[in-house]
Amino acid sequence: MKERKYFLLIRNMTKLEFAWLKENGIKIFLPSYLPMDRFKKISTESEIIRGETPELCMDVLKNKYKDYDIFYLNISYLSDDKDYKYIDFVLSQQPDIAVAFVCVPKNIPEYKQKPSFYCKYEVCFTLKKYYNDSKSWEIYVVDEKFSTNGIIEHHFFFIGDRRYSTLDKEFLKKCRIKYGIPQIELSVAKHIMNKKHVSERCIYKLTPEFMKKVRQKKKEVIGAKNAK
Repeated sequence: MKERKYFLLIRNMTKLEFAWLKENGIKIFLPSYLPMDRFKKISTESEIIRGETPELCMDVLKNKYKDYDIFYLNISYLSDDKDYKYIDFVLSQQPDIAVAFVCVPKNIPEYKQKPSFYCKYEVCFTLKKYYNDSKSWEIYVVDEKFSTNGIIEHHFFFIGDRRYSTLDKEFLKKCRIKYGIPQIELSVAKHIMNKKHVSERCIYKLTPEFMKKVRQKKKEVIGAKNAK
């Protein structure tokens, strides 16, 4: 049997970018007044800010987090149709439809240099993708060590309605022909990216052990169907 040289590593960029916000010290709090039956929770902290109004919640945070600039996360656009749900945000010092509070450390270098740019593109854009379950992924062709030094090639995917662009298809074809990635592993990668509800898992390594579990689970599902 020919020895495999290359494998796939898949990264959920929507989840990773949200995690990076937290790693950079940004705190996102939910207010107690938010009607959870209408809006999805978006926060990095378990603490709920208690206050009857957005302004009272803001006062609590300003007293507690003096080394942060604190913003209302206001909804700037809302589409709540049956077949199309989408929300966009803006960070503001004035409350409108505020669904969370965002605390940005004053000492972040990029924020100090370009505060409005940082808020719009590093924070709001990331929160918008996370809230709307944007399906942005990266697939890496890596060596058997799955290390950063072993990255051979990578490609960015944005999956819309399960459609793949010409460049997406060319990359997947290259994986199969040039790097010897089996079709079953490419199918698993596509299945992960195409899931309707994205899990919290950020990174998938399609190791032989991972694929063994996938095959075993598939056998169990088929066996259960045949037993009926």
